[in-house]
Amino acid sequence: MGKLISKILILTLFVTSSIGYSQKGLYSDNNVKVELLKIKKPSGFSNTVLRQVSQKSGEGFLIMAKCEISQEKGFRIDLSDFSLVDETSKKRYHIIDYLGYKGFIGFPDTPEYDVIPVSDFDNNTSTDIGYFKSKIDGYDNVLLPLNFGNTKKPNYKLKAFGQTNYKNRFKAELFFGVGGKYKKGNYNLYYKDVLVKYL
Repeated sequence: MGKLISKILILTLFVTSSIGYSQKGLYSDNNVKVELLKIKKPSGFSNTVLRQVSQKSGEGFLIMAKCEISQEKGFRIDLSDFSLVDETSKKRYHIIDYLGYKGFIGFPDTPEYDVIPVSDFDNNTSTDIGYFKSKIDGYDNVLLPLNFGNTKKPNYKLKAFGQTNYKNRFKAELFFGVGGKYKKGNYNLYYKDVLVKYL
């Protein structure tokens, strides 16, 4: 694992909900096909099912990338390989929560995730998180620690997802924390270091 991108920003998140805007794109290789259905602010319903997305200070908002993912036999996609970039501010955001499902009936995908102390990244500690394995030149990494404590005893750590539990085709809602007051940005989704290109 190489060094982290030189400039890393640490944010806290204030979650809001609203309708947003949509885009569509496609990524495909020998193992997986990712069809980007839309990029938008999540609905109130989506916010209610997020796990451990809490904030105690600061301002920010969520952006959701909704995808349909098809995997070849024996391959399971690593969710931390996804990142969202803002083409205007030149910042790159990591996934902070995820909702996977195959339909309205059945249990949603709830993969394991690691909780990483912020100090590990402050000290440039090596990591196997997919977000840091891929470097996208010209963008600053933005890290969002979540509060796993409470108001009196905050405990800010970083959330890192691994592989999906699904083995073939499913839909994924990927949530990214973005700093500052909401404004319509020029967002793109990346899988590893490859842009999910527009159709």
